[in-house]
Amino acid sequence: WLVTTHFHLKLRKIELSDNVSGKATLELSEIAVNSKRALVHQRFTIAHELGHIALNHGKRKWVEFAELNESSPDKPLEEEANAFASGLLMPSYLLTPLVKQAKRLDELATIFLVSTEALWYSLEKNRLVNFLSK
Repeated sequence: WLVTTHFHLKLRKIELSDNVSGKATLELSEIAVNSKRALVHQRFTIAHELGHIALNHGKRKWVEFAELNESSPDKPLEEEANAFASGLLMPSYLLTPLVKQAKRLDELATIFLVSTEALWYSLEKNRLVNFLSK
C-alpha cells in the first residue's frame, strides 16, 4: 500500500473490496482509495472523498456506490460530493471552451484524466451536452 500526506490529510492506496471505491475517515484525516481501480477512477474517488471532508459531511462510513439508490439517506451527500469532485477535476471554465472543440468524448476525458462516465456527469451538470461536436 502507498501512503502520502498533503495538507494534513493522508492518502492511502490499498486493496479494498471490489464494490468499494474509497472512504474518508475524518477522525484520522485520511482518505483511502481502492488501488485495484483504474487511475481515472481513483482520481475521481479521491476528489469525491475530499468533497465529503471539505463540505463537512460528518463521520463517513464505507460507501458501496453500487448500492446507493433513490431511497438512500446518503444520496444527497453523495451527489454533493460528486458535484465537488466534478468541479475540482473538470472546472467549467476549462471544460466549456474545450467541449465546443471536442471531436470525441474519450479525447476530452483523456485531457482531464477522468473516465467518460465522470465526464458525462460533468457535462450534464454544466448543461454542456448539447455543445458536443457532432
